[in-house]
Amino acid sequence: MSKKVVSFHDDAPSQSAQTRYKQAIEQAKAAERQKPSNLENTPRFDQSTQWSSKDQQGNPTTDFLSPETKRGLEVMAKQAIAEASTASPESPQEHSSPTSTVEKAPEAQPLSKEEKLKIATEKRIKTPIDIGQYLMTGEVKQAVPIVPEKLIVTYRSVSDLEESYVDVLLSDDPDITNRQFMRKVNEYALASHIAEVNGKKWPPMTINGVIDDKAFKLRLKHVEKLSSPVFNLLSQNLGWFIARVNDALTAEAMGNG
Repeated sequence: MSKKVVSFHDDAPSQSAQTRYKQAIEQAKAAERQKPSNLENTPRFDQSTQWSSKDQQGNPTTDFLSPETKRGLEVMAKQAIAEASTASPESPQEHSSPTSTVEKAPEAQPLSKEEKLKIATEKRIKTPIDIGQYLMTGEVKQAVPIVPEKLIVTYRSVSDLEESYVDVLLSDDPDITNRQFMRKVNEYALASHIAEVNGKKWPPMTINGVIDDKAFKLRLKHVEKLSSPVFNLLSQNLGWFIARVNDALTAEAMGNG
C-alpha cells in the first residue's frame, strides 16, 4: 500500500503572481526611507508615556496602537517610574563598618519575687554586720524586720560547738526520709540561730561553755509552733543573714584589695 506524500511547501505561484511579487519588492526597495537617528536620548519602553507615531517634521500621525493597548502601556510606565522614585535607600547600617556599629545594651532581666523580697528586707535593716564584734566575741547579731512592725527577728551566728551539737542530733535517726531530714535541718538551724523575736529573747544555748539541752529543746518548741509560711520565711531570711556575715568577713579580710 503506497502512502500519500504530504508536502510542507506551498505550490509555486503562477507566472503572473511571481511578476506582481517582483514588482512590489522593487518598488519597496526604490522607496526613499528615513535612516534611524542617534538613539542616545530615546526613552526606554517602560519610561515613555507617549504612544503615537510621528512624521519627519515631528507631527503626530495616526496612532499605531489601539486605545486599550496604549492605556495599558501608559499605566505600566507610570507605575515603573513611581516605584523607582519611591524606592527606599539601603539602610546605612548594612554598609557601616564594624567599629561604627552601635551595640545595644542588654536588656535588664526582671527580678524574681525572691530577689525583690530580699532587697526590700535588707533596705529595712538598721544594724550592719559588726565584724569587729564577731572577731572579739565569736558572735554577731542582726535585727531583721521581716514584716515591718509585726515580725522582727534577731539572728545570731553560732559557734563550732553549737554546730557540732546539731550534727550529732541529726545523726541520731538515720531512718528518716530525705524530706524529714531537710525539715529537721531547717528546724535545728532556726532553733540555734535565733536570738530573739519581737524583742523577746530566747534562752542561751550554752552555759559556761557547755550546751544546755533544756534551752535547746525550748528553742526547738518555739520553732515547731510556727506556721509553715512563717517557718519558710524565717528560714529564707536566715540564709540571707548567713550570706551577709560571710560577705562582710570576706570583705574585711580582703581590706582595700
